[in-house]
Amino acid sequence: MNHRLLLGYSLILLPLAETLLLGNTFGLNWHSPKLMYQISTFLVPIKMLLTIAGTILIYRTGFRSPLSYLHMAPYCIGLCHALLLSLVCLSYLIFGTKADLFRESGTIHVYTANAGAMAKSYHHFSLICRDDFWFYRLQPIETLDWLGEFSFQQQGDELLIQHKDYEGEHEKRLDIAGFNCDSSS
Repeated sequence: MNHRLLLGYSLILLPLAETLLLGNTFGLNWHSPKLMYQISTFLVPIKMLLTIAGTILIYRTGFRSPLSYLHMAPYCIGLCHALLLSLVCLSYLIFGTKADLFRESGTIHVYTANAGAMAKSYHHFSLICRDDFWFYRLQPIETLDWLGEFSFQQQGDELLIQHKDYEGEHEKRLDIAGFNCDSSS
């Protein structure tokens, strides 16, 4: 098999595998969910350029013999993946990323799902458990309905959430005494 063709396949299939199978940033959970999201948005144009390079390499090998038409499938997959990644890049340029939906205070992490969308919005509060190498896992604490503008902080064994919505200012306290990062829980 031609080395250029093998390189073209690799440049198409590796970014595609990262997009479809591995989750954000190769499935790594290092430092914080917000950082992993920001790295994954940075990787989108890189994956697009790699995929385009792979499709160009396959195209340049030509489709002269009947056997070479077997290369059409990876070529078409590469074109579709490059098109989708270019649309994602364009949406980041127009609408920005959603990095502001990730918030952290101490060991408490909040992700706001469906913010500004037509569906109902939720805040997912989690405890961040890090190991010695800063890899983390999230231990869910509570999922709350939309709070409006809010701030949160941990005070001992309680999570204090101050929020303001159309009805005024409110305070919510969550007992987090039972949540810890022991591997047994």
